[in-house]
Amino acid sequence: MADNSTIKKVLWRNGDVISEDHFYALEEWTQNLVGLTNQQVGTFGLFRNINLQPDYNDINSISFRHVDGINYKVGIENIQAVNMYGHLIRIDGSRELDFQFRPSQRNIEGKYFLYLLPKLSSQDDILKSVSDVVTGMVLYDMQYEVSLTNDNNAGVIICRFHIDNTEITIDKSFVPFGIFIDSSPISLAARDCFLKKFTLWNSLLETYLKSLRPTPELTMIWNMAGLFLRTNAAFKPLFEFSHTPTINYFTTIQQFINIIKTDLRILSVGWEQESLKLKAAEVVEKLETPILTNDKQFEVGLTFGLVESFFDYITKFLSYLPSGPIAEKTLPISKVELMKEAAGNRLNIYLEGEAQFVRGKTQMTVSLREFSKTDPISKNIRIGMGSAIFAQLLDLKNILKRIPGESFSYMIECPPEVVSKERTSQLTLYLPPPLGEGIIDLKSHITLIIRD
Repeated sequence: MADNSTIKKVLWRNGDVISEDHFYALEEWTQNLVGLTNQQVGTFGLFRNINLQPDYNDINSISFRHVDGINYKVGIENIQAVNMYGHLIRIDGSRELDFQFRPSQRNIEGKYFLYLLPKLSSQDDILKSVSDVVTGMVLYDMQYEVSLTNDNNAGVIICRFHIDNTEITIDKSFVPFGIFIDSSPISLAARDCFLKKFTLWNSLLETYLKSLRPTPELTMIWNMAGLFLRTNAAFKPLFEFSHTPTINYFTTIQQFINIIKTDLRILSVGWEQESLKLKAAEVVEKLETPILTNDKQFEVGLTFGLVESFFDYITKFLSYLPSGPIAEKTLPISKVELMKEAAGNRLNIYLEGEAQFVRGKTQMTVSLREFSKTDPISKNIRIGMGSAIFAQLLDLKNILKRIPGESFSYMIECPPEVVSKERTSQLTLYLPPPLGEGIIDLKSHITLIIRD
């Protein structure tokens, strides 16, 4: 990145002889100003003029060829980009550049960025291209080189690759950062995958609203779903337009996520159903991750992947919304026993009476509030209805989740297969240590909620 301390204006004084160095210094000062601005607003990377050059920056136009030893050739065809200093880096047609790779350059992951940058050379090394037959103007092509590093910010990432012995393979899942979303075909493909997630979310939301009766007890849910749909309508044209600066596109998505997150946060505070409040708070916590940061500017694919996961969270959340009258019930607990066994901490939960379930359908949520002094050694648990030994219970992996905003509090959303009986007065859980240990009055720390 440009160093602010080096951005000093050229000193001009009356009477001085103007030399070539003055103009070089002026040019460097201007470049540093442009570079600093580009680094702050993200207007660097692959570049595509949507009207004049629709066939540039295809990942398939880059290839490697091993020559001998550490020497390789990199073939590049029809590519253009803008570096951090605002310089256009452009290859029309095809070029083959020299490239060296030494074993000492290997890293742990075995993946490397390839930068294309202007070659630092004298004007005599600039390639003469063609002469205009009418005006006689001589056109020149800049010389370029490729590198694994971008120390002076003069280069732009064009691909990521990995190497096995002498075989270099381009990682086609990598999406380089671009000035525009449509800077490359692979960037457009990533945008299209995101649009499919958005379209699915919108479709499921419309279906849910059509099935929901706006009764007084569901007014808050109805209003929230309506706000979601209005937000979708406002942002849909912005998401569909592809010739948008990448930094602006992701800023727009972040604004969209912030609106959804705010509505869910209100629900997590104001809604009376415990299980839905917990689920809303969990989704809000997952949406807190910023979409675009400096480390993600190198790979648009990572950012789109994060956005798609956000839509997975909010889409799944729709399945937790009530479609009819509130049917949530808290099961009263009479006593709780904790026994330390080799398989884990066995928790026997006795209900005040027999509770009724719909086998394979009733959804049950177990909340363990302030249930430990430290994090458990695992997120796997076993749970079942009635009195059962460890081997008879379902092994549920990674089902233990932290309750957002609470210390050492956990939530268990039981899958339908846990509900194996229509009636029971006891639940048996095996929890990873040290859950439950040293907790006084276990009964007051446990909440059991069921809903059909």
